[in-house]
Amino acid sequence: MKYLLYAISLLAFTFKAYANPTYIIDETVSTVSFATIKKQYVLEPAVITGIEGAIDQTGTLTAEIPISSLDSGIQVRDERLRKLFFNAEMYPLITVSAKVPANVLQSDKFIAQLAVPFSITVMDTTKDMSTKVNLVKMGDTIAVSTSQPIVINAAEFNIPNENLSQLAATVGNIPISTTVPVSFSLVLNK
Repeated sequence: MKYLLYAISLLAFTFKAYANPTYIIDETVSTVSFATIKKQYVLEPAVITGIEGAIDQTGTLTAEIPISSLDSGIQVRDERLRKLFFNAEMYPLITVSAKVPANVLQSDKFIAQLAVPFSITVMDTTKDMSTKVNLVKMGDTIAVSTSQPIVINAAEFNIPNENLSQLAATVGNIPISTTVPVSFSLVLNK
């Protein structure tokens, strides 16, 4: 029953998010990247592709980041991150929403670095954050990317400590940081 309710809410969210879009995320060139950190100094980068979303007529950007497309270049690591850390079977998507300033959407050409508030939902926990982005709009295309990594802490999203412990156990209980730097690059087309 829980999975049925989740599927219905996901369908409702998707319908609402993409109703009358003005710009749609180009999933072939849009990415979210992060790096896990183990032993305090070993960085293991990963990227998530296949991001879907749109800016609706009110200027609200909604993006869905599919955990299933996480790619660190090492298949077994990808499977462990999806299953043990993100619990992707139950929580397949990370969702993000932000408001795009009206002057950006109304301009034919716009280039600026802006502080943008946004909300992110991971495992049913939503947190309001802000970051600086580089935003470029040329005609019918908008490109937005982080100007510096966003630091995400697992504890802030109520990701259980046992998720990280289970992940660490698969690599000999090597300490893995609870924080990761995250960057994104999105391209949207009218």
